Amino acid sequence: MDQQQLPLDQEPAPYIKPIPKKIKIGLRIAMAGIITFMIFAGFLMISSDAPREILEQKIMLGISVLILGLLCVSLAQVKASGTRHKPNYKALFILGVIFTIVGIGSENYMMWPIGLALIIFGLMRKSRWKN
Repeated sequence: MDQQQLPLDQEPAPYIKPIPKKIKIGLRIAMAGIITFMIFAGFLMISSDAPREILEQKIMLGISVLILGLLCVSLAQVKASGTRHKPNYKALFILGVIFTIVGIGSENYMMWPIGLALIIFGLMRKSRWKN
């Protein structure tokens, strides 16, 4: 096999193409998810002979960390893409109605005021509702 000789000032073409920015972001998101999952799994395995209340608290804390991690990752992804979505005010209104009904029905005094605020927010921007 004949191999062509390149001049000394010319580098050979790379065999591996550079990784696009979107794929780099995806890899970072995947790594963050794996690390968060490992922390969550380690949290559950710390002591399995602990009382039930402590285990429930660890599970809730782990779920909270997982949700917070997902929110941070999605925020980073939106910031990196540079696109912004317009809010769907009709969906906020519907969520407000659901939150209010469920909050009053379950006597959850934090849920129904949030629902009421979402209803007011959605109605204030009724002209911008999407069909």
